[in-house]
Formats: sequence, C-alpha cells, structure tokens
Amino acid sequence: MLAHLPHEVAIYILSLLTLEDVLCASLVSRHWNRLTTNPALWHRLFFKRRGWRIRPDYITSLLNNTALNAARIPIIDWKALYVGRHELDRRWFALKTKVRSNTLAVPFSPKLARCKGHTNSVYCCAVCPPAPAWPHGYIITGSRDWSIRIWDAASRECLATLQQHQGSVLCMTYSNGMLVSGSSDGTACVWINETLAGRPCPAGTDQANSPLFHARYQLSGHRAGILDICFDKCWIVTASRDGTLCVWHRYSGELVRVFREHGACVNACSINDGRVASAASNGTVYIWDPASGYVLQRLNGIRCGIATIQLSGAICLTGSSDKCIRIWDVTSGACIFRTLCYDEDRQLLLSGGWDRKTRLWDLSRTLALESHPTPVLLLEIGVHHTRVFHVQLDVTRILSACEDHSLWIADFGGQGIITDMYT
Repeated sequence: MLAHLPHEVAIYILSLLTLEDVLCASLVSRHWNRLTTNPALWHRLFFKRRGWRIRPDYITSLLNNTALNAARIPIIDWKALYVGRHELDRRWFALKTKVRSNTLAVPFSPKLARCKGHTNSVYCCAVCPPAPAWPHGYIITGSRDWSIRIWDAASRECLATLQQHQGSVLCMTYSNGMLVSGSSDGTACVWINETLAGRPCPAGTDQANSPLFHARYQLSGHRAGILDICFDKCWIVTASRDGTLCVWHRYSGELVRVFREHGACVNACSINDGRVASAASNGTVYIWDPASGYVLQRLNGIRCGIATIQLSGAICLTGSSDKCIRIWDVTSGACIFRTLCYDEDRQLLLSGGWDRKTRLWDLSRTLALESHPTPVLLLEIGVHHTRVFHVQLDVTRILSACEDHSLWIADFGGQGIITDMYT
C-alpha cells in the first residue's frame, strides 16, 4: 500500500508509528526499507519525542561551515541523531536493567570524574549548555573559599575564577548567559557573559572565546546570608537567613518587594510560570505571586526544616531534614507522596544529602498512578567522602557539589555516542 502513495504521504504515515513498528516496516520490502531510511522520517520521529531538542546553533554551524563545499547543502543524518539520543535515554533508564537472555540491553554505569581546585567546600554548581564558542559547555561552581570557578565540561580544566563576594558562595542559578550568585555576606551578584546572552560585546573587549562573566550589578538588601536564588524573565528572587525573600527587577536590579510570611530562616526558593515557591527552616511552604506578594497556596504537613524546593508546573517538590522528599499537588495543596533537581521532560528526580550519596529517581511511572508508590531508584552514587551540598543535572551529566572541596561528575555521554548537539 505504501508503494502506491505519494512519497511525502508515506513518510507521514510512517512517522505516526512507534520506533519498533518502523524497524519492523523496514523489513517488509526494499521499497519500505528505503522509506524507513529517509532523513525526513527520522526528523519527524526525533521531534515527536518529548523533551528531545537540538542546540539551536547546531544546524546554523553546519550551514556556516566553510569546510563544506559552497555548492552543497549539508545533509543532516537525522537517523544517527535519533539513535544517539535514544541510546542516551536508554543509559539513564537502564541503570537498574536486569539482563535477560533474549535481549541485548545491559545495565549502564556512567563515567565518574572529579573537578579539583577550590580550597574549601563546594556549596553549589550550575550547568552552562554548549554554545558555538564552547561546544562542550561550562560547569560553574561556588565555594566556601569566596570564589566562583568556571570549568570546561569536557576536559574539567578550570578556565576562570571570579572574585566578587566577601563571604562563602552559597547558591547560584544560571540561564542564557546570566549567572546570579548569592553569598553569606548578604549580597547577590548578577554576572553576564555577553556572547552567551546573545548580546554584542562592549567596545574594546573580545569575548568570542572567553568563558569570563562580568559582574553587572550587586543586590544588597538582606541582613544575613543568601541561601537560595531563582529568576525568570522578569524577576530575581533571593531567599535569606534573615527570614525574608526579596524580589528584584531582573534588568535594573531595583528592589520591588520583601516577602515576610515565613517568620524563620528561608532555605530555598523556586520560580515557575510566574509563581514563586519558598520553604523555611520552620517547615512552612508558600506558593506566591512575585509581582503582588499575594499568597496563592500554603503547603501544610511538614514539621521539620525544609532544605530544598522546586516548583514545576502543577507539582512542587520539597526535601526536608526528616530524610524525606515530598511531591505536592500545587492546586489542592495535597502531598501526593514522599520519596532535588527535577527534570520535567524525562520525569527524573535527583537528590543529594548529608549521607554522602547522590540518588537518581524515576518518577515516570509514579506520577501517572492514583496510588502513592515510592519512585523507582535508578542510581545511587556513593563515591563522595563528605556531605553533598548541591546537585544538578542536564541531558548528559549529574553534578554533585561536595564538602571535600570538589565537584563530582557522572557522565552518560561518550562511549560510542556524540552528545554535544543535544540540549
């Protein structure tokens, strides 16, 4: 039947199938096999997968590659990109796979590496995705030694050291060329890399190949250390040991309002869809509007200090001193179940604690159920010799910032696949 259809229609029909069905179709006949190797089909299959993306500059860099013949338009091997991304996902979710006699699937162990250079405990970390000037991306760390270090994500070489704070760097958040760091000195610093932010470099500077971030402005208003930071396209929110959260205008650095509802040390904050979630040492959790300060929801039921929080769509995740991770329904305020960096696309939860371990959890089967089972533990990393202060993950790596002055990296890339183009 496919042989009698227009080529574009046949490709469209095949793109509606699952991967397994497409592979079966390739065995039907030579004509079907040719259809199933068409790049247009694999392009459709790739972008049909939830959370699968290519770096925006990747295709542009191919088109601008001077090594290519100007008369030829480069053909992207979408099947190879699909296979590589599929293998990367398999590695994350096959960590606890039991080998069966009738399958080629085997458990995967990520490659572990360590970044050493700080002279005291590493309290926080962030991932800067690949960009044209730095195809492997950066890793950024903040330490008790008052410094911020920028590392090459592939070689783990320290590329730059930033000095601005007069105290420990306790927290940081990065997005699109903008880094905001918070310190025990009660200030937050906004750093900009003009190239990564997509802006023209200031006159007289050459940042085309520089990992350096320049301090744009400092936020001063808290009476004690800043323990967490979050920001979106409008606001920067800082959570402090002084029991308050400050809302700042992202572009001017102007203090807009102070949120005082917690009445205790505010340990964590998260911003999503124009809402802020904040958590304190007295167990209080609030969901509120940063523009007005209006409280949208209060989450009740935690009777101990909360160390971390993340807001993602309709759910909110908290990690507390009773060794529990809780997942909440933001609308109703109900605790869905107890089990923190959360990957919404892959429904992966990463946790790290003072038990010297980093754990990766699969929530994909749990969130779809009405009952409240425990999420599936995929991986436990126990190589840390000291407490884990902060965790982060991207499409290929797990990061753990530790008390022993180091950052541990679990890398799921390499070993047969190239991952620089995925984001």
